[in-house]
Amino acid sequence: MNVSYLAIGPEIILTLGAVVVLMVDVFRKPPPRVHAWIAAVTLALAGVAVGFQWASASDAASMSFSGMLITDTFGAFASFLLVGVAALGLAAGWGMVKELGRRGAEGIVLVFMATTGFMLMATATNLVLIFVGLEVASMSLYVLAGITRKTLQADEAALKYFLLGSFASAVFIYGAALVFAGTGSLSVIGIGQFFSAYVVLRPGVVQVGMALLIVGVAFKVSAAPFHVWAPDAYQGSPAGIVGFMVAAAKVGAFAALARILIFAFPKFIDEWSSGLALL
Repeated sequence: MNVSYLAIGPEIILTLGAVVVLMVDVFRKPPPRVHAWIAAVTLALAGVAVGFQWASASDAASMSFSGMLITDTFGAFASFLLVGVAALGLAAGWGMVKELGRRGAEGIVLVFMATTGFMLMATATNLVLIFVGLEVASMSLYVLAGITRKTLQADEAALKYFLLGSFASAVFIYGAALVFAGTGSLSVIGIGQFFSAYVVLRPGVVQVGMALLIVGVAFKVSAAPFHVWAPDAYQGSPAGIVGFMVAAAKVGAFAALARILIFAFPKFIDEWSSGLALL
């Protein structure tokens, strides 16, 4: 297995930053400005790490961790956007962080972990790893939606987000299972190579799996007609952090979906392009 710390550098930095925020909050109980400095330094270092990824991938893309992660300019660009969205989200929601007091540190940690999950989605080339990134990000957003715990709207937002998000995750992983049953691979590159090397006599199972993958992602990004949950969930969420929840989910999910469809299903471009047009 070829291990590349460059490929997961931003994710490592964000995870360590989350640990530092929690440890400092537990042992020192600092004022909010200390958390602000830690968050700023963490995001700056993550941005630098993404810059190194971009420089490394400008010549040629590289695979690591047994082909489960790819370092390319597309993934680096998505990661740049995610770091920027996280910074803007924390800046816009800083009033909420200060108002929450001790739980403000938890809000920062949740933003970091959601960003980490979406970065994994943007750079993963394996359906299982994409699902892991999706769940890391989703769990963080579920808690963020109800972190204020002051109104029934916040509780309703978190509950609706959790229930429908769990349904979307189940749809996605079922689609991945059907694709694996039809091709014998969970790698998006391996799936594409399967279609290049073999004639699929009964592609129905794979096509249904592909459709379920698209539906699962469409639920996560609240694309029509899978957006009915979004108004209540976002209305009850903290005002300052809603922008992060919306933008980060769309960047990470659409980056993963683009990689899945282009790498794994170029053979079915007519089918999935029509489906995306409807969304």
